[in-house]
Order: sequence, then structure tokens, then C-alpha cells
Amino acid sequence: MFPIPYIARHLRRALILRPLSGFLTLLACSLAGTLLALTVYGVDLARTATLVPVSASSMMVYIKGRPSAEAIERMRQDLSSLPGIERIIFIPRAEGLKRMRQWLGPDNPLVADLEADELPDALEVRLNPNHMDQAQTLAARIAHLPEIEDVRYNQGLMGHLAGSYQGIRTAGIILAGALILCLGLIVFLTVRVSLEGRRHEIEILTLLGADRLFLYTPHIVEALVLCIVGAVLGCLLAGYLVETLRVHISILEGVMGAFTLRQAAVVIVLCMLLSLTGVGLALRR
Repeated sequence: MFPIPYIARHLRRALILRPLSGFLTLLACSLAGTLLALTVYGVDLARTATLVPVSASSMMVYIKGRPSAEAIERMRQDLSSLPGIERIIFIPRAEGLKRMRQWLGPDNPLVADLEADELPDALEVRLNPNHMDQAQTLAARIAHLPEIEDVRYNQGLMGHLAGSYQGIRTAGIILAGALILCLGLIVFLTVRVSLEGRRHEIEILTLLGADRLFLYTPHIVEALVLCIVGAVLGCLLAGYLVETLRVHISILEGVMGAFTLRQAAVVIVLCMLLSLTGVGLALRR
């Protein structure tokens, strides 16, 4: 039987006897949740940038008019003969619009009313890693072909994000690891302090035959509540900060998407798992 009344009494007593401790723990969990949410958002933003063909490892070659399938195949063969080109992918205008909406978000004003017919067909040209330094030369040669309207690569902030994805991901993993360690330590110490305050009560209940589930479930629930509430508050604060940047810095509005529910779910699940791990370590004899 799940000891709901016993858990409720424990939580009420903890709130009454240790209000400052509970508040500071919740504040620490909220700050850790905010930083973890911003880390998840930053890594996800850099990953999204790699889906947009604006990095130095790829070029978008926009084609004039509406060429036939045979003309497109000839262009692919001509481009394949150039040195340093690893792969060429044809992207029809409908697929190009789909990618833009995936990148910017379907509600972004830049693509909300955009029709596929307004965009050109394109070829995505992937460069060999050994020829990255020749990207500018290759782009100039491709741009001089009569069938080509424009060539773009490594443009703007998203290009820098895409090129720095590996570094951003590594830094994100390190920062997330540090935050996870801090959050786990917070939970561990919180439960240890709570257990110490109930030591005599636990000893008496143990002598009376109470099992471990009855004795320690309140501490598990307390840690889960603190971590989940802290994670939710952290996600709300992270979403507010992201939205504030998008609103007040116009150049970022088309680059940064909103903080999504999926990202918030990742943060909350991570905090739940961390709280359970911290509680498990604290309850070990």
C-alpha cells in the first residue's frame, strides 16, 4: 500500500520545520534547471544549424528557371567533374520550402506565407573535407555556369553555428555533466539532512516492523517534487530568456527558434532521473 497520508505529513512537516532549507534547495534546482535548459537549447540550435546548408562543408547552388530532368542531370555531371566535390543532391523547391520551415519554424514570418513556386530549385553540393580551403574558388567557378542563378555557403550566424557544432556539443556535454553532478549532490545532501532529522523516528518505526518502502518513500517523493518543480521553473525562465532575446535583438528572431516542449521534456526527464539517482545514493547504508 502506498503511504499517501504518511507522505503528506512528511512533506507538510518538512515545509514547516525547514522552510529556508526547502526554499534554497528549490532555488538551486531551479537555477540548475535553467542552465541545463539553456544548454539543451544551445546544442539543439547548433544541431539545427547543421541541417541548413550554409556551412563551409556544403553549398546551395540555385538553378535558373524550371529546368528539365535531363538538364538537371547534366548540371550534376558537370559539377561532379569539379575537384573537391563529394556529393550532389537535387532539392526541388517544395523540399527547399520544407527545410526552411523546419529550420525557422512554420510560424516564422519569413516563411509563413511563402509558396514553393516562389523558390528556385537547388543543388546541395557537399565538399570533400580535404578541400574545405577551396570553397571560395569552387563557389566562383560554379557561379559562372550559365544555368546557375546563385551560390551560397557559410553565410551569417547559422553558418558559424553549423561549423562550430562539434565544439558546441562537446562544451554542452561538459557543462551538462557539471550541472548533473551539482544537481545530484544537491539532492543527495537534501535527503541526507532529512534522514538525519528523522533518525530516531526511523529507528522506532523499524523496530515496529515498518518496511523500507514505507520509511523512505517520503524522501523519494520530496526529492522528486523539488527537482520537477525546479526543472519546470527553470524551463519557464529559459523560455522567457530565449523569447526576450528574440524580441529585443531583431537579427536573432529569424535564427533562434522558441524553446520547445520537447526540449523542456528532456530537461524534466533528466532532472527526474537525477533526483532518483541522488536519492538512491543517499539511502544506501
